[in-house]
Amino acid sequence: MQAMHEAEKIAIGEMAVLPVYFYNTAVALNPKLKGVIDPGNSVFNFKYAHFE
Repeated sequence: MQAMHEAEKIAIGEMAVLPVYFYNTAVALNPKLKGVIDPGNSVFNFKYAHFE
């Protein structure tokens, strides 16, 4: 456990800047299209999609 504490101190002391990536998708949906499921990961589910 002591080795883990030592490793944490080294990592924090020499902390590098890590890039954070965001994947964005521009989507235009027809307002008449209903039932589209957007789970938030940019993969739309059109299984129950229908036009009204």
